[in-house]
Amino acid sequence: MSQPDCDTALQEACESWKQWAEAERRAIQAADWAALEQCQEQLLKLQPRFAAAALAARAEWTRLGAAGQQRAAWLQARVDELIALEQANAASLAKHRQHVVTQLDELDASVRRLRRVQRSYAPPRVAAWSSFS
Repeated sequence: MSQPDCDTALQEACESWKQWAEAERRAIQAADWAALEQCQEQLLKLQPRFAAAALAARAEWTRLGAAGQQRAAWLQARVDELIALEQANAASLAKHRQHVVTQLDELDASVRRLRRVQRSYAPPRVAAWSSFS
């Protein structure tokens, strides 16, 4: 693959990743878990394309020497940006998850309190088979 082809494929893969990561962020913010799942599936499908484009571009840039080092620095900056997006998404998702766990813990505590209240006010149960006739 020639340098322009490598660069174009890599730029397209980076842009696709960024778009899906931003869609992932919006899905997390909206608590739209179906959309989040779709975004994560698309990112998973994009990984081989991104890796192949990066590998081809790096091989071409190595061949170019100093000129290729500038392109490699560009790639590193883009990868750092994508990593930051993914880390922010992971942190946001963890925050949502912790909120849900806290809500579940509160609901469990409420159920336990209601059962205690119910036992304290409910009449004692009489055994159904207390004697034989």
